[in-house]
Amino acid sequence: MSHHPIIPQAAQLFEPVEDGYGTRLALVFGNEAAGGRCPFYGRQCYHCDIGAGEGVRFDTAMNTERLAYYRSHYVSVLPRTTHLVLYNSGSVLNPRELAPSSLQSILGYAATLAQCRVVSLDSREAYITAARLDFVLANLRSDQQARPILGLETQDDGVRLNLLNKRILRVNVEAAFHAASQYRSRVGMDVNIVCGLPPFRGRAAIAESEATASYALELAARYKISVDLNLHPYYPSRIGRQHFPEHPRANLDDALEAAGRIRRAVEAAGVDSKVFIGWQDEDHDQQREMRGAELNEYRPQLERFNTQTR
Repeated sequence: MSHHPIIPQAAQLFEPVEDGYGTRLALVFGNEAAGGRCPFYGRQCYHCDIGAGEGVRFDTAMNTERLAYYRSHYVSVLPRTTHLVLYNSGSVLNPRELAPSSLQSILGYAATLAQCRVVSLDSREAYITAARLDFVLANLRSDQQARPILGLETQDDGVRLNLLNKRILRVNVEAAFHAASQYRSRVGMDVNIVCGLPPFRGRAAIAESEATASYALELAARYKISVDLNLHPYYPSRIGRQHFPEHPRANLDDALEAAGRIRRAVEAAGVDSKVFIGWQDEDHDQQREMRGAELNEYRPQLERFNTQTR
């Protein structure tokens, strides 16, 4: 029996978790670009399979149906959701990947959630612009904050640009921060950091995660904007195994130490930045049995860390 594309695969049905804001729920919508995938997939980001999409090109009608599915599936969760996170296997803010009509429908529903105060939108630096942010804010309530998510992953330019082939330039990152900073408290930024991604291991992975967080905090101070830091432990994806076959998955003790150091850096900076360890994904981990064993052991520590700032 074939899978109906409107209904997300089980791995895309994220369970609600708690973070520094309260109940956090991530919703994955379909990508509307050609092939249903991130336009950069296969050409960039040699460590990540998320951009592969769901194998189907979505349109507004399909994403509207998916939203209806989520409203039913999460009927007991959405009314208490304080932090809504939106994904689409690419950039939610790119009109080619999520049409304005689709995004408007999703944001319009988010605006009806009385407890929802924060909406994070997965994106890339090129689409964090005044035009896109104006559109987002026009469709949210005035007491809701929009937070574009920037997948910086490492501040090491040589690793990011050359080894990983993730073509994010600092000048463009800083332009995105500048654009977001024009909205004062209505817009913040979320920055993703990957702990233990190639080529970093052990103490080097911890140090690089801390350095990336320091760079994001420096930008937050320079542009006077709130920044939250999402730390994701590296795991081998299908494409990652092709490009980095010898590189191991992140050690979760290292990730926890990195997260602790990042939190101490936040405290030293005297800012209200939330630090979140992400342990849910879209099932691209190629070592699923190992992942399951890790989560059984570490989940209480991860959950405890993620709620410490409440």
